[in-house]
Amino acid sequence: MNRFFCTTAFTYPDDYHQRAIFGEFPYSFQIALKETNQSTKRVIGDRLALNYGSIRRVVLIKGTSNATINQSYIQNHTFFKTDNITTHVFSILINNTQLLGDVRNPAYQIDTTREQITINITDLKSTIREFPTAAPPITRATSAINLTDMKLYKKDAGTYSNVPLPVSNYPYVDGNATRLSSFPAPVTDNITIKLNPQYIESMKAANSQIFITLPFPVNPASSFLNNTQVLPNIASLDGQLTFENANTTPFIYDYNPANVTQPKLRNAILEVAVWSGDTGLEPNFVNTTSTIIFADDFDAVGAPSGWNIVGIAENFGGTPHEGVATIRLRDTPSELSRTISTVGYSGITISFDMGSQLHHAGKYIVAQWSPDGGTTWNDVKQIFNGDPEDDNALHPFSYTLPAGAGGNANFRIRFYINANNPGDKAYVDNVLITGIAV
Repeated sequence: MNRFFCTTAFTYPDDYHQRAIFGEFPYSFQIALKETNQSTKRVIGDRLALNYGSIRRVVLIKGTSNATINQSYIQNHTFFKTDNITTHVFSILINNTQLLGDVRNPAYQIDTTREQITINITDLKSTIREFPTAAPPITRATSAINLTDMKLYKKDAGTYSNVPLPVSNYPYVDGNATRLSSFPAPVTDNITIKLNPQYIESMKAANSQIFITLPFPVNPASSFLNNTQVLPNIASLDGQLTFENANTTPFIYDYNPANVTQPKLRNAILEVAVWSGDTGLEPNFVNTTSTIIFADDFDAVGAPSGWNIVGIAENFGGTPHEGVATIRLRDTPSELSRTISTVGYSGITISFDMGSQLHHAGKYIVAQWSPDGGTTWNDVKQIFNGDPEDDNALHPFSYTLPAGAGGNANFRIRFYINANNPGDKAYVDNVLITGIAV
């Protein structure tokens, strides 16, 4: 998701035209994503004109996987060498062939070329076995740990090759917010490895095995985190190297929940609009994070409190509704309106669910916005008797409003039903106003 909305990872609009939607006919698009219970909406594409619709779908977002190798894990897997030696090596195996081929649930697939891999190694000093009476004394408080390097080896068809590690993928040490800039580096207790998908992709390792090695000199010599036989000099082995021996048991980054944590999928709303021709708007590229200015799902007790009501606008839990309830306008000319300040925001977008069941010709429900507190009104969406949306169901709509809607203390919205017969009904739910902070 982060890569999709990142214009340094993709070139706009060419990469999106090729990857998002296939076809040679010239077109414009806007794609927006908003996570449930989050206050921001991510948008990329062109500006969407008023009265241009979009497709809205509920989607699930996959979070990035991560592994934590802590004291208990190290002890349970005997990831420490009991001999008192100076240099210890810890290795990690990422088997991309297995990750792509051994997928139990596609929604949780780990693809290192598309998502960041995070590995936390904690409680390092806890693996030092203390001997206070030794000469020199070995204690955790006085022992010094260094990380001399971080090397990556790629295995293809039985042959290993050393892959240069760019500074942009150096590890983090002891909770520091910035990556190491050079080696060697002292370590107190923790190391975090974050491998960017662009790096994995650049080394053409999508179907390779990757071994990460971390050499730790410890002073004084002691037992310490260690799961790897001392590595031979790769330069003198003509690319041949083996991690497969009795003294090497790499930590494996895989689908085993004891090794790797996969966060639960997150709910979100995806909106996609595609169109051709001139919209009348400046063809400005949009790549923004929108903020929720106002939202009302009418599920609260007392809804629609805070709204101005004319005629009949009532809380309704029958069919149709989403969540707990919706708002039903019925039988007589009725409206639901509210002033919402958009001061400090531009790029105002209004989203809502609306539908109707109108039994008489010429009757309609309309969503409108006003720049002057309700003196003048601009139509956003109108449903007439006999229209496809006049089916006693709720339908999602979303529109980007003209510039006059932004930075406006008198911005007002209204839902109005033109009805004068019992049985004419309209429904409104999930009203959302978003904008870009300026």
